[in-house]
Amino acid sequence: MAHELKDLAELLDKADGHRPGQGVPEPPTEEEVTRCIQVMLSRQCIYPFQHTLSRVYAILRWHGYQDFFRRYFATMGLELYHDTRSDMIALRFPGADKKRYDWQANRLKKDETLVLFVLKLAYEEGFKAQAMTVKGTVEITTDDLIDKLSVVGGVEIEETRLYAILEQFRRKGIVVLGERDPVERVRPLTVLPGIEVACPDAYMQQVSDWAGQMPPGETTEGDTDGPDGAAEAAGEEEDHAAV
Repeated sequence: MAHELKDLAELLDKADGHRPGQGVPEPPTEEEVTRCIQVMLSRQCIYPFQHTLSRVYAILRWHGYQDFFRRYFATMGLELYHDTRSDMIALRFPGADKKRYDWQANRLKKDETLVLFVLKLAYEEGFKAQAMTVKGTVEITTDDLIDKLSVVGGVEIEETRLYAILEQFRRKGIVVLGERDPVERVRPLTVLPGIEVACPDAYMQQVSDWAGQMPPGETTEGDTDGPDGAAEAAGEEEDHAAV
């Protein structure tokens, strides 16, 4: 990363005056700044419970270091967002009326789009039923998700494919997928606050309009993308930007 960036130089210079033991995370090195940027572009939503990202999270959460990252992502048309309720750090695209030029914006396939849509519905239902936890999460199961896909979208997604979709959404900070119950053959599913970033209200309306135009019984297994301007959600590769 070029040292000519004034904001970066100011961030790195904070190490000179840092005194341990004051409750302030150690200022990032240039390598750590690069990792923070790459993690956010890849993951989109990170949380304090993700121990493998604890150093990245600590840097991005500290208000004294956020100015650089806010300005950096702002040049890309993105907002670095801190949800104080859940302590989520996320990248989101501000303004539903603004045109997007990034190729990731419509990478979701039909089945991925429908799963994202139904997860958001489940999240909203949990909120209305006052079933949301203090951290802003909603607990459902994979059976609940399958039922909602059938009712809302009139589709069935093969189990292996559904788990693959949920796994890529997990990497983006949208869900946590629990272990399978050997008796009930169901897995607990936690819908995280990142669903609001990945599937904002404007996108929900796009998906609803698009789904209403699908012929009855149309498969969702093909490679055709969902509606244009698809939400900031998972790409097919873990290292692809979510936004």
